[in-house]
Amino acid sequence: GTTWAAVQIGVQNIPPLFSAAMRFCIACIVLGGWILYKKIPVPKDRASWILIFMIAATSYTVTFALQYWGQKQISSGLASILFATFPFWIVILSKIFLQEERIHCFQWIALVVGFSGVMLIFHDGFSQQNTNLLLGMAAVLVSALIQSSALIILRKYRTHIDPVIMNFWAMLIGAVTLLVASAVMESISIGMFDRISVIILLYLGTFGTVVTFVIYFWLAQHMRAIMLSLISFITPVIALFIGVLWMHEIVGFEEGIGVIAVLGSLIIANIEDFRMLINKKIVRS
Repeated sequence: GTTWAAVQIGVQNIPPLFSAAMRFCIACIVLGGWILYKKIPVPKDRASWILIFMIAATSYTVTFALQYWGQKQISSGLASILFATFPFWIVILSKIFLQEERIHCFQWIALVVGFSGVMLIFHDGFSQQNTNLLLGMAAVLVSALIQSSALIILRKYRTHIDPVIMNFWAMLIGAVTLLVASAVMESISIGMFDRISVIILLYLGTFGTVVTFVIYFWLAQHMRAIMLSLISFITPVIALFIGVLWMHEIVGFEEGIGVIAVLGSLIIANIEDFRMLINKKIVRS
């Protein structure tokens, strides 16, 4: 939840593609050191490498390029709320690609409520006739869709690849791709790297990437996709709280109603899962 504000601060001085690439480079140094220390073997089969490249494209390269660029146009709190549509994309893609994933009526109701909230949030951009604002919101929304496809890929093509290895190579591929794109599209100078920018990059590269994503991908191999998407309810609440109190971001009336609709729809979407968890605890006790 804290990474949204960190990214917002970082992209003020460092161009978005280069900022995301440096975040992954730092993460790869940490992960690479761990791999050498633990002597974790590199996958040698073709299927594993196909999966790694697919995750690199969906979970890191395109997703973070859109997310970082989008956050130059909109606030961190608003970006986190739009990315909170992640579980809705999971519901839709699970229905299409994962036959074992059961979609219940509450989740379909949540889709309607959630995307109604998104439309209210987008209405602010239309009313202001602000093209950059609309494009920024669209970029974050699409990044959530692409990120959700990475989870579906992991669930559909389950593998025994060590999550550290998978993250290291996927991030390294993402970092190289983003660096090439940045060299072509952005202007970089040493003066961009002030003390705050360096601290932000170190934080995002270690806690915001290594710790978060290794745990996340390990969970992705051991939990139902819909259950794992519950994280998207906690993250935007933290991000919005930090954005308003620390970043002094302002949420308009219509945006506020949209935010409430999106967060409320996340609760509706998971009512059945909450009920199942409670019943399991009662049975065990």
